[in-house]
Amino acid sequence: MNRDDILRKIQKCLALAKSGVAAEAAAALRQAQALMREHGLSELEVSAARALELPVPAGATVPTRHEARLAGMVADSFGCEVILHASSGFFGSHSTWLLIGCSPAVDVAQYTLQVLFRLMAKARKGHIKDNLRRCGPKSKTARADVFCQGWVLAVGQLVSRVERTDEQEAAVLAYVQLNHPGLEQFTPRARHVKHQGHTWADHAAGVRAGRDVQLHEGVGADAAPLMLGHGG
Repeated sequence: MNRDDILRKIQKCLALAKSGVAAEAAAALRQAQALMREHGLSELEVSAARALELPVPAGATVPTRHEARLAGMVADSFGCEVILHASSGFFGSHSTWLLIGCSPAVDVAQYTLQVLFRLMAKARKGHIKDNLRRCGPKSKTARADVFCQGWVLAVGQLVSRVERTDEQEAAVLAYVQLNHPGLEQFTPRARHVKHQGHTWADHAAGVRAGRDVQLHEGVGADAAPLMLGHGG
């Protein structure tokens, strides 16, 4: 058996250890403990094995505030943690959002964040085309960011929250502790508008556009858990 097979066997034993039959529960717990000793596995490692991480590419090495808020909102809504992983190589630096959670919630979170990033980029592009063509490059970018902040605010009110169980929370926290120790806070990129006069309109336009995003629950065992689209 490889490590994953051993972990799965231990998890099955621990599940049986919750049996209402005392003798069966005790036997299953002893078997789980014996396997852990035999293969040198800690309780933290066994707990962490229930969680996994799924990537979503970030928009920049240092993402904007609205992107960070959207990633955090989606992670929180699906009972996940999210961290920003930065790496560098021959082709330069890049960052990835890592969603950490238990299936199927983390799979839905990854899908949701990918689609919402695309919808936000499309809405941003449309706002620039319709309202910001006469702005200078810096002002255009900063005001488009304000639009996105409003968009994220509105979308956040549409996504229902999925609470994770105590067991899932322990698994996620154990996974982070084992695989991503020493995490540090990062400061998202903020671009400021020199003249604030029109930013309220950009924010309001973002809120209106965000409210047009349509979230549909999937139907049936084989359906996508969440379908996203844009009204209008």
